[in-house]
Amino acid sequence: MSPDTRRIRPALLREMNERAIFELLRTSGPATRAQLARQLGMSAPAASRAAANLLQSGLIEMADSPSTSSANAGAGRPGQWYRLSASSRIVLGATIGLKQCSVVAAGLDGQYTESSVIAFRTPATYARLIDAFADAVRKSLRGHKGDPLGLGLGLPGQIDRQTQTVLMSPNLHILDGQSPERDLQKRLGIRTVMFHETDCACLAEHSFGAGRGLSDFALISIYEGLGASAVSAGRLVTGYNGLAGEIGHCTVDLHGKPCGCGNRGCLETVATDSALAEAVSKRLRRPLDIDDVVRLARSGVNVPELDQTLEYLAIGIGIMVNALNPQAVLLCGRLFDAADDSLERLRRHALRHALGPLLRNCQIVRAQGSTRKGAIASILQHVTNTLGPAIA
Repeated sequence: MSPDTRRIRPALLREMNERAIFELLRTSGPATRAQLARQLGMSAPAASRAAANLLQSGLIEMADSPSTSSANAGAGRPGQWYRLSASSRIVLGATIGLKQCSVVAAGLDGQYTESSVIAFRTPATYARLIDAFADAVRKSLRGHKGDPLGLGLGLPGQIDRQTQTVLMSPNLHILDGQSPERDLQKRLGIRTVMFHETDCACLAEHSFGAGRGLSDFALISIYEGLGASAVSAGRLVTGYNGLAGEIGHCTVDLHGKPCGCGNRGCLETVATDSALAEAVSKRLRRPLDIDDVVRLARSGVNVPELDQTLEYLAIGIGIMVNALNPQAVLLCGRLFDAADDSLERLRRHALRHALGPLLRNCQIVRAQGSTRKGAIASILQHVTNTLGPAIA
């Protein structure tokens, strides 16, 4: 071993330990030093040193012991609990939607108040979009001390991570060929990272929602388009260019309607909230949105298009279950509010499109997060990566 290698190795191990602790607290919640050491396979002194460094940097903080935990009752002197910092360091989360954009500042625990969200209508041009975000970020930072660790940006588009460019946004073409990541970072001087909105949602579930504590799960979002993302062995599945999970643009109807991507009969055209609303509008001959459809269904009006939409969505679930063998499939969408048994009906349909042994061991549940939480989770993922390499 060379002298240079001997000098580098201790620093690298320290960085790896710090990253491992930060990541575990992000994806599993508060823990004691003993729990951190045990779950990560570290020695107690190594865990203590790494936690002390993270405390000093303000990335984590001491937390109250969970007083309601029966597992700790009567166990003698309670251990010190750690959690991600709620106030000493902040991050920014931003979302670009078809109709609305938003910016919010939050602690590293992902918490914020709805009153702190700055929302605005999506501008008609890309230049105006960047201007509006720059103004919103500056407003969001008023009253906060210190510089934010970064800005996470969630958007509806296929992102080439190697070039930091939106290759195509099928439903918001002002983003095509653009790099909001670079442009906002240049304008604001704040480290910015951008993710597909579905990847953001997946990271949010892993850090704050129904995917917390799971090592393998898939997420399917069906609001306006259909996006899918997955975590495998605890890591976000990205693919070569960062484009993994585009099942929404798999053809399921050779003679179907045109899709925003340029193809025809894509899953996205038949298995989303917007597709359901369009189908019901066509039958009733009046314009309806998904909220209108949900109200109709909840009032007792028969909505036969719901079952057809669930059938197509089950095809998407079958693709994810057969390809990835997840512990759970998490679903984001409004149409599940239309009927109390919507998830049961969806699972029955999925039995025809997924391998039985794989589906039997897979939960199908609704996601708990939001697009804003997803944007926050994306910048926390970046912070995790900057701390050091992952322990294999």
